[in-house]
Amino acid sequence: MEKTIRELSRLFRDIEFKLFQNQFSRDVYESLSQSYKNKENEVSTVTRLVESINNKKYNSMKFHSYKIHGSRSYVEFDFQDRPTTKELADMIVISIISDGRKRLMQKVSFIQNKMNENGLWNIDKEQLYLLKNFPTFTGNKGLLKSYFGKSNICFHNHSKNLGSFMLFSDPGELKYISAPLLSEIVINGTIKLENINMSESIISNQNNGMLQPFIFDLRFYEEYMHYFLKRSGPYGFLPNLGMNNSLPFLTNSVFSRDVYDFVRNWTLFNLGETSFSYGEMIDENLDRFVVSILKKIGLNEEIDLPEGSFENGFNSDLAVFVVNFDVNQE
Repeated sequence: MEKTIRELSRLFRDIEFKLFQNQFSRDVYESLSQSYKNKENEVSTVTRLVESINNKKYNSMKFHSYKIHGSRSYVEFDFQDRPTTKELADMIVISIISDGRKRLMQKVSFIQNKMNENGLWNIDKEQLYLLKNFPTFTGNKGLLKSYFGKSNICFHNHSKNLGSFMLFSDPGELKYISAPLLSEIVINGTIKLENINMSESIISNQNNGMLQPFIFDLRFYEEYMHYFLKRSGPYGFLPNLGMNNSLPFLTNSVFSRDVYDFVRNWTLFNLGETSFSYGEMIDENLDRFVVSILKKIGLNEEIDLPEGSFENGFNSDLAVFVVNFDVNQE
């Protein structure tokens, strides 16, 4: 844990890393801009984005992106009082911290992409319901059906950031927004640009602090509570504890208003739900499912991944974006 915080803190202060983030953002802008100039559809836009990100690297931080071709993965669930079938996601963003080949932490976000049409983003209410609530579901078609069969599937969503949307717009911009936050501002199934122009104070209040992923590390939690009790007053209160946004990394950002925000949040591990944390599977179903995706794109050559995931007959149409930061600097 200490090594993780130390190395991310070092990166945060590193001006060369900031230059890398800025160039990364410029490359994404260029990719999206070309797509809009060529009037490309969503699939072509995402494919171009995959090509612009794959194999980027800053010291021991490596980026991998792949467009996996196959059947789209649909799931069945109850939407309020009736059953429905929807695609789970177009894209998955995975963030890994490792120590050499040892996996230390993993965060993930399932993302549904939306292109701007006539100044609006159209949001399917059933899709939003799925990514906001993650109700119990079953695989209907594609990877989830192959992996889980007819079994009921349930994922934790402690962070409220497991499901999210990527909103693309001309001339080469994107916005990342968690499904719960999007549900608060969608009007009649659409989102306008002015609906998303929220102040930083609103976003800060929506973000969770360092409870993710440290709350899942029992030793850290015990030490934290010991510190809390030692420093608290006679009534057990500790003003200005700083749990919300106490660190600029390893937090839980629910909104990135542009490409620069998204790149910074992703490279500082502020996106997604924690599925694995320092030796513990926080959500076994989710973690093994994500591990199957990592194996499909060859990440087992870079880090040690557990056995028992779905390794054969992988079939899914999915864009996968992975960052792996090796904190072993020796």
